[in-house]
Amino acid sequence: MGDPVTKLSETLSNCVDKLLRNSSSFELFSDGQIDHKSLQKAKMRLWNDWQNVQLSSSGIGVKPTAIAEIELSRAAVSIAYAAVNSLQADWDVERFADHAKVSPNPLNADSQQREKLAKYFNMPSFGHISEPTMFVDKHGRILAWYLPEILVPDRMEHINSSIKSLRSVLDRSLPKATQEEKCPWRSQGFIIPSGGGEFGAGRVTLCPGGFMQRHERLQDHLYQSTSLTKSTVVRDWLSEMTVTEQLFSAITSIIAPDQYLAGAESVSMLKNMVQTPNPVVWPSVFSGIEVIVNRETPYHRDPGASPSVYDLLVSLG
Repeated sequence: MGDPVTKLSETLSNCVDKLLRNSSSFELFSDGQIDHKSLQKAKMRLWNDWQNVQLSSSGIGVKPTAIAEIELSRAAVSIAYAAVNSLQADWDVERFADHAKVSPNPLNADSQQREKLAKYFNMPSFGHISEPTMFVDKHGRILAWYLPEILVPDRMEHINSSIKSLRSVLDRSLPKATQEEKCPWRSQGFIIPSGGGEFGAGRVTLCPGGFMQRHERLQDHLYQSTSLTKSTVVRDWLSEMTVTEQLFSAITSIIAPDQYLAGAESVSMLKNMVQTPNPVVWPSVFSGIEVIVNRETPYHRDPGASPSVYDLLVSLG
């Protein structure tokens, strides 16, 4: 991914390691077993660090064109705290993935899917969660990371402001009223605020290289998404988001290192494979970015996704 992301990743990794080492005078793990007394002390210290870094990083005037040291500190504390603040499901994620993959996936089958999975897997009820948390299965394998408040307010404001430039593209993505019942589920569920709101509503998909529909063999060509090929507004937005995307990639390198390396290698290989006269400079280790504005997303499960690969969901507004 280039030097900027590598440097951010190394700095962030060092910060997380230091925080975890300093959070307890004793080893958190001994002979493969968790030392619960040490873990509790680590949680208390890191919770205090998390509270303090939020107070110290508000209203500091972060520039959108560079990642400030306080941003890395805030991200590191969030990740370190989540690592010692885990919640556990009592089932095996591989068995769950095997059952989930064969579950039906029509738009209105949410109750059917839930009932089928509930026969084999007890769905945990963790209640309201407002702090950084790591979710694991019965064997301690990571299911998801929840990292609220990981971005400084200035960074969130920058992203919110930049998305306003996509307003016209977002509005055009919505189906016409006469087409609403015929459109696919991915184009349903959008709620247009009274007067249009600040951001409008709609979705924009960005992909640096993917197969055309029904042309998904290894010998088929890869193409940029239409949004990048035909819209200078979208390309300008992606360029404006480059530094922020580098931060997201650095965070991914800590919480999902194998996926980060695979993503970086894949993006690097795309440069010589995409069929386009004007290839975009892709700033992320993820193979696509989707901007979704003012939508109630239907309950669904992507059947083509790998169970071991994470999506990165950033909730703003």
